[in-house]
Amino acid sequence: MQIFSAVGKKTLGKKGRFVVEAAGEEYYLVNMEVYVWSALLWNFVEKENLDCYVLSLMGQVKGHEETDQLQRTVKSSEIQYCVSRLLRRGLLVCGEGDSPEAAVVDLLLKVFVTPNRLTFSLRFRAFCMGLSHGFSVKGAFSGIYMNENERLLLGKLSQSGNLSLQLEDLYRVLEDNAKWTFRLLPEYQELRETIKLDFLLSVVQLYKKKRLTIQSIQENVMREAVCL
Repeated sequence: MQIFSAVGKKTLGKKGRFVVEAAGEEYYLVNMEVYVWSALLWNFVEKENLDCYVLSLMGQVKGHEETDQLQRTVKSSEIQYCVSRLLRRGLLVCGEGDSPEAAVVDLLLKVFVTPNRLTFSLRFRAFCMGLSHGFSVKGAFSGIYMNENERLLLGKLSQSGNLSLQLEDLYRVLEDNAKWTFRLLPEYQELRETIKLDFLLSVVQLYKKKRLTIQSIQENVMREAVCL
């Protein structure tokens, strides 16, 4: 199973062009690339569902066109070509695994993240969505507010967005506090796995709240063949 997400953040381009900044570089996106990248921003999408996500976004933007009409005019090969191109440019990242959870874990351990400050438009949109779902004024912001653990994690990620290194630090703390006899037991490996999943789940929650942006992909991963 393959899961994709977008890398970088949108910036202001000259003459209104769609520009994405990733790994310190600026990339111009055109036509279908814009829709593919936007559909995957702050999202984890399985390869099989990618066409639907992109077509859904295009339908929302165009408004007057129905999804079935878009399906007749937009070929799946066009979307897949843009996915391949964006992967080669480092603007998408792919994770693989036997399950969606395993694929997301694989994806996150390939990337560097950076804290993202919510814009007024994102805050206002979250507020309106909360009200539309029947929440109180205070509760309408619950989707973007962070608890204390999330704030602490965001602070750590602002110092180093390398998730693999952050996880190694957690393993090192466990090893320093575990007796050598315990390290030989199966329970020790199970505890390591629990620590990994808890840590990455917290990262996913921050990412879904748009508090994190995938800044770049590790160089060794970029050198690998495009996973399509």
